[in-house]
Amino acid sequence: MAKGIGQFISQTLASFASPNLFRVDIAKNNPLTTNPRIRERLSLVCHNAQIPGLTMVTTDKDLAYRSNVRQKTYDDITLAFHCNDDMLELKYFQKWMEDMVNPRTNRVGFYNSYIGTITIHKLSRQTTATPNAPDPAELNASTLVTTIHEAYPKRIEPLSLDYAGTGVMTLS
Repeated sequence: MAKGIGQFISQTLASFASPNLFRVDIAKNNPLTTNPRIRERLSLVCHNAQIPGLTMVTTDKDLAYRSNVRQKTYDDITLAFHCNDDMLELKYFQKWMEDMVNPRTNRVGFYNSYIGTITIHKLSRQTTATPNAPDPAELNASTLVTTIHEAYPKRIEPLSLDYAGTGVMTLS
């Protein structure tokens, strides 16, 4: 039996996830070092985020060609931000990395003093009240929340300055 567009829409409710609806919240464990205004700005200018991949580490195959799971590991993530003219986004992550390793003494700081939490919210594309979402507060609600605990920046990608460059500078 052939399936029609009406059946497809009724099964999926035409609500496939959109990759461009998300919000990223970054919070360092030391709230004294994080200005709420900067956290809000980082959330607004983050234009690319990844939900980390998951890998199961397994043993080598035994004589019966079986392998067993030993542990799970998560991939690192990359976040990309549009930079404002004051370069506050770059300065924020440079300061965070200075908290990790003192630039004068080259001593590594205490782990608990530089870790933070990154929360990635995948948002719903629901923009109008429907029987499924009658409350305006539920519009663009989080449909998936991924939290990265004990997060810290490992790398700031090089920033390219170029006379031929146009557009907005990006920090990854």
